[in-house]
Amino acid sequence: MSKYTIASQIVYPQAILILLWRRKATVKLVTDTLHSLAIMKKSKAFNNAGKLTALLVLITLFLTPFAIVNAGERGVLMEFGKVQDRVLGEGIHIIVPVVNTVKRLSVQVQKQNISAEASTKDLQNISAE
Repeated sequence: MSKYTIASQIVYPQAILILLWRRKATVKLVTDTLHSLAIMKKSKAFNNAGKLTALLVLITLFLTPFAIVNAGERGVLMEFGKVQDRVLGEGIHIIVPVVNTVKRLSVQVQKQNISAEASTKDLQNISAE
């Protein structure tokens, strides 16, 4: 046997062991990577849902401190549901979101038709519309 044949006989089993060990490590690496990707997908979905929730909360908090009273209305300020002395005119007003609410009431002229009937002392019927 030559020098190279002996070396190849010794190296060959070592190479097989190294390849098997690398293959096992590669399979483990792929498995771990797939598992990590699955977790990341779940966490990304949670992060996106969390971001959406945070955005909705911020929008709600940004818009609720303002009460808008339209033309022809007045706003009655209520604190924890109890009417306050302050009446809000037309426009945008700043309020405390959880503490204060505004009840809008119309102050425009409202037409109402009422008919009435009555009798006089001498038993005459009178009607008005």
